[in-house]
Amino acid sequence: MNPTTPLWCAAVFAAACASIDAPTRAEREQLDAARALMANDLDAAASAAEQLLKDNDNLREARLLLAECSLQMAREPNRSGKQFLLLDATRDFEVALDQDDEDSWAKEWRLLAEAHFALGNFEAGSAAAAHSARAFDKIQGLQNRKEYATSRLVKARCDYRMLVAARQSELASGDQDTRGVIPPGDSVTALAQAAMAGLAEARTDYPAEAARTTADIYKWLGQSSEVVRTYEAALTNWPAETAIHDAYIEWMTQNGQHDALVGGYRRFVREKPDAPALRWYEGRAIYVRADRLRSEGNFQGALSIYRRSREIFAEYLALMPQHREATGQWQALCDLAMARCAADTGDLDGAAAYMFRAAETSPAATSYADNTPQLTDSFGNHYTGAAFAIHVALTQAPEQALQRTLAFNEQVIQKHPDRWGFVYNNAALAARDLGVQVANDGDAD
Repeated sequence: MNPTTPLWCAAVFAAACASIDAPTRAEREQLDAARALMANDLDAAASAAEQLLKDNDNLREARLLLAECSLQMAREPNRSGKQFLLLDATRDFEVALDQDDEDSWAKEWRLLAEAHFALGNFEAGSAAAAHSARAFDKIQGLQNRKEYATSRLVKARCDYRMLVAARQSELASGDQDTRGVIPPGDSVTALAQAAMAGLAEARTDYPAEAARTTADIYKWLGQSSEVVRTYEAALTNWPAETAIHDAYIEWMTQNGQHDALVGGYRRFVREKPDAPALRWYEGRAIYVRADRLRSEGNFQGALSIYRRSREIFAEYLALMPQHREATGQWQALCDLAMARCAADTGDLDGAAAYMFRAAETSPAATSYADNTPQLTDSFGNHYTGAAFAIHVALTQAPEQALQRTLAFNEQVIQKHPDRWGFVYNNAALAARDLGVQVANDGDAD
């Protein structure tokens, strides 16, 4: 009989229910001692549980403890044999747990669900998590509501993975309707509804994962407007959740909705002026919009928008001065981006001013580790890259190219002495060529 079939599981459960012993006082003391070992020595805890089972194979608590040890071992990053540990955990959990008991072992049912999830047994994981949620739902207390939400989240994770597999199969079939769309079938729709119901129950305690996964479900269903609505509703309710902001910005930029993204954050700031995080992300959204203009070759327009992004970060800094370091880095990124845009429009003096301001704004702008810059803009530009680009442009200037090139490189050396050899080399070459030019002019006279 296949050890993953419902018939096998039913046989295991029936056998287990027929022969479960309550722990004696001595066994309880040994169980408590074994559980205390879990924090620092999982192997010793597992050995203690195995010894208890060797003495009494029907001791449910010992088998559950052994199962939990196996699951935790499987989660250790350097542990070998993870698959076997997960299989051991699911087997011991299933032998010990009574499927007909709806009121007990709520935590253990969830651990079983997590083990199934790790093995890719999403249907079994969903069932186990549902069992756990029902058990927690019957226990009063705020902490148990959080536990209930966690179990609902675990079930939603399983349902989501089943949804993705089912939807991928549908999309691979290529069965389009008259609009050229492959609509979700009944099974996909049911899985989507189940997953979203669980995420709705969990979103108070897990707002970021609930929002992001709900949005992902709508992506699989092809409902783009609901994706945006989900992100924006979540940001209105949980403006400090970084992961939701990141997902929202990524989705909007991937779909070319840069203007709508900026408009969204302006609305958030207007509706929730007491949430500083919204102003921070408004700065980021504006920066992304400037990147878009820059990628299109609109350097003048991009420069103006980068300037606005910098202003927004300054407003955020006024509200949250304790975040000066991180805010300064974003302002410096704006400066570096403006330096390259100014250089590309021919404003080389302005480019140099922006570049030097980046260094004054954040030490990260001129920080390099093994020639790798700490701070780079979206196009890979960094401080010395900007300095070299300005130098090259100055050498090609229509008027006083050598004088301006020498002056710029000397200014870099003055501000950053003994930092970069190529700057000294650039200055030396400009000085040499300027000297030759002066000498030639004198000879001509």
